[in-house]
Order: sequence, then C-alpha cells, then structure tokens
Amino acid sequence: YNSYDPSEEAYLWLDRTGHGTKGAPYDMKDVYDDMGACKDMIYELLQTLKNNPEELLTRTLEAIASQVDELNAELQEHSAVWNFLCKNYHGTPLLNLNELLENEEDMAQICSTIDILNKKEKTLE
Repeated sequence: YNSYDPSEEAYLWLDRTGHGTKGAPYDMKDVYDDMGACKDMIYELLQTLKNNPEELLTRTLEAIASQVDELNAELQEHSAVWNFLCKNYHGTPLLNLNELLENEEDMAQICSTIDILNKKEKTLE
C-alpha cells in the first residue's frame, strides 16, 4: 500500500499527449482520481486482510463457487445440444451431417437452442 503511487499508475494509462488510453477516462485528472480511488481500495483490502481474513476467505470462496455454478450450467446446456445430436443421429454426428441438415424440424430446434445459449452467453459478459 505504501509503495503505491497514484501519479505513477496514472502515467501508465496516459498517451503521449496526456489523455487517457486503453479504456481509461480521457481527462488526465480523471485518470489520476481513479488511481487515487484505487489506492483507497487497496487500503480497505489491506485492512480487511489484517482485521478479518476469515470473512475475506469466505467471500472469495463464495464468489468462486458462484462462477463454477454458472460455468457448470453453461456446460450442461452445451452438452444438451451435443447429446441431442448424438441421440437423434446414430454414429458420429458429423458423419451424418447431411441427414441432420435435411431434417428441418430438428434443425429448427437446434438453432433455437443455440440462439438461447448465445443470449445467455451475452448476459454473462
């Protein structure tokens, strides 16, 4: 915390004309203010680590568990599409691609499922 220098950090986010780059605010003062806020957040984190490490560990594990649950749900949805293809078309699905493409009802169901997955993926971003 003591070695964190908001001026030095702000400099890393400025272009040669003194304006923000790489997604940073355009105005130099705003970049500097953000780096000052970062220093404050680092201090808060340091205090939490010193005063209540169990709570920090619990919150971190809960966040990780939540991410794992979301990824698992997404994997199951993708697996459902793959299982649908394997179940309905004997052998390796890619070898029967022509058969799949000829069945409009199944293609519509697959496209609908893929559309739903794409919408869910966008909401996770």
